[in-house]
Amino acid sequence: MFQLSISNTVSIGDIATFIGFLSAVLTLLGIRNQISVSVFSDYSDRYHQIMRRFPLEVWTNKALRLAELEPNKQHSLKSDFADFFRLLAGERYLHELGFINRQTWRVWARGARQLLSRPISKEIWDELREIFDYDPRFQKYIDSNFR
Repeated sequence: MFQLSISNTVSIGDIATFIGFLSAVLTLLGIRNQISVSVFSDYSDRYHQIMRRFPLEVWTNKALRLAELEPNKQHSLKSDFADFFRLLAGERYLHELGFINRQTWRVWARGARQLLSRPISKEIWDELREIFDYDPRFQKYIDSNFR
């Protein structure tokens, strides 16, 4: 017959505590993964919505300058770029916090680099840069990586 002693009770209590702790950790990891997937999906969707608003000329003419567009297209494009820069600032911040993994960030940064390497992007950044005075690290990021 099995007899419980104080040493057996402590061991059973330790095991139960460990199992409870392990269960909590696994639950938190699952929640973190769900948040990461949600962030990825949300930001990808926002990116595609913004990119669809860009005029075709931005994609087909890599040397396009802002002055080559009609004034109403210039204003609209500046607004779209402001949205894109806000999105990129948010992505960069979430990456720093660990909600966007390194591999995903590299893909997104390459996409941003492709767009921001164009003269029109640089012109618009120069006009919109002060909007991001609240985030000097983001300004430095754009200035050092895309200029």
